[in-house]
Amino acid sequence: MFTLIYTYYGGLKAVVYVDVLQVFIYLAGAAAALIALLQLVPGGWAGVVAAAEPAQKLRVFHLAGGFSASQWILTGLLGGAFLSMASHGVDQLIVQRMLAAPSLREARKALVGSGVFIMAQFTLFLIVGVGIYAYFGGRAFATPDEIFPTFITEGLPAGISGLVIAGIFSVAMSSEASAINSLASSATLDIYGPLSGHGGDHVHMLRAGKAFTLLFGIVLIVGGVLFQFAQQGTPVVVIALQIASFTYGGLLGGFLLGLISKRANQTDAIIAMAVAILAMTMLWALQQFGAMPKLVDGLWFSQFGSVLTVGVGTASDSLRGARARATGT
Repeated sequence: MFTLIYTYYGGLKAVVYVDVLQVFIYLAGAAAALIALLQLVPGGWAGVVAAAEPAQKLRVFHLAGGFSASQWILTGLLGGAFLSMASHGVDQLIVQRMLAAPSLREARKALVGSGVFIMAQFTLFLIVGVGIYAYFGGRAFATPDEIFPTFITEGLPAGISGLVIAGIFSVAMSSEASAINSLASSATLDIYGPLSGHGGDHVHMLRAGKAFTLLFGIVLIVGGVLFQFAQQGTPVVVIALQIASFTYGGLLGGFLLGLISKRANQTDAIIAMAVAILAMTMLWALQQFGAMPKLVDGLWFSQFGSVLTVGVGTASDSLRGARARATGT
């Protein structure tokens, strides 16, 4: 509710400024957790390495595997690259921030800087994860999402645990604010404005944007409450990547189709994107529910969906052209 309030009144500017504050909170929480772990694990960092190395928790490059393995090096380098291109190149969540930059140069600097920052951030949290593994001595948990909260309640002293919990809340608020604002922006400018004919009325569009902000805020709140009933044994991050992978392939593929093909039109793009999203969803469902063995990890869906979108869009364009030549129109 608090996130919805400041997003409603402040828009993208409030989202960005509050995000800057929140990033310091959650990084401070992660750093505090790591410092506490180095004090709690016997031997400090040497004790963490001694516990994690035999279980290969420090291994970075996984050369064995295949398309079905999420840890395979090519899954990360190629599948992950297309996933990142989609999330940072065509997803309104990130694109709206680049469009808000004062210049193209500043937008490029922000995008590159984001990549560097994310690598450092992931490294920090992976080290925290290795430290927690050493702290619990490889203890088994019912679900992966229990591990960090259990460490907060059992291992961290009062004060430090509060800072870490504040960091978790800041991440949740940041993600929700960005989602609410990007959904409202897309719905208002790309759908409501053209269909209603009020695209040139800035006062009306601002009111519509605020209405959509409330709508999507309520949708996300309800979704968050209902999420407890979905896939109890699957980590949240995996579910998020799976959901994104269904649509990212079609989204990125539609963008690439516009760059590659000079003749493909909106109809070709819509057909191609729909085919790709449907195909990726069916592939996931068949693998998820055991109708077929797992052949492709979800991290590849963005790449496969992009290629399929470009292929189908190009074919649709060619068929339309051939039909037009045959009929003389």
